[in-house]
Amino acid sequence: MFEDGKKDKKFLEILEKKLISGDFQLLPYVLNKEDAIKKSNMEGNVHHDQIAKDDKSMGKNIKSKNGKKSINTFDAARNLAQRQTNKIVKKKLKN
Repeated sequence: MFEDGKKDKKFLEILEKKLISGDFQLLPYVLNKEDAIKKSNMEGNVHHDQIAKDDKSMGKNIKSKNGKKSINTFDAARNLAQRQTNKIVKKKLKN
């Protein structure tokens, strides 16, 4: 799915404009995480930890239109990544 998307010019434009991982400065982060975040912000950047969805607590719960169901964005992203990875691995094992 992602590989197909990369062939689409409009999809690539969206990726370029919307896909961000945030600023990440390793040494300042190791020395003092909070200072690293402040430093990124003072330089006009958003720090990775301010936008990362690396665990469920960082995800957002989104309810369905009728309010009966909800999903965490972290769970949704992880599920999609797992399904895509499984698909790629199965394809590679066949070859």
